[in-house]
Amino acid sequence: MKPALLNLIQNNQFVGFDHEDPYLHLHTFIELCGTVKIHQVPEDVIRMKLFPFSLLGKAKMWLNALPHQSLTRWSNIETKFLARFFPLAKINQAKSEIVTFSQKQDELISEA
Repeated sequence: MKPALLNLIQNNQFVGFDHEDPYLHLHTFIELCGTVKIHQVPEDVIRMKLFPFSLLGKAKMWLNALPHQSLTRWSNIETKFLARFFPLAKINQAKSEIVTFSQKQDELISEA
């Protein structure tokens, strides 16, 4: 692996803070991994090998706590990551906020 790629990945690490967007993290991570092509090595293998470098703090602790046999495919890692850092409860909360949105009488829509 090129040190510059590892540096880019480590400059875009996901910690697991509430304000962080796990979907954006995965999008950026996959985009960075897409810059690497190794003869006869599938993209998923590259992603699986580099993903730990993209995590820090509680996100890294979460990954390290997973049973290794559960991490056999990139899609498994991706699904588990999103389930942990963007759980269904958070999705439902966002939907509820959209559905119950209301504008006050003297409030501009941009201020609501």
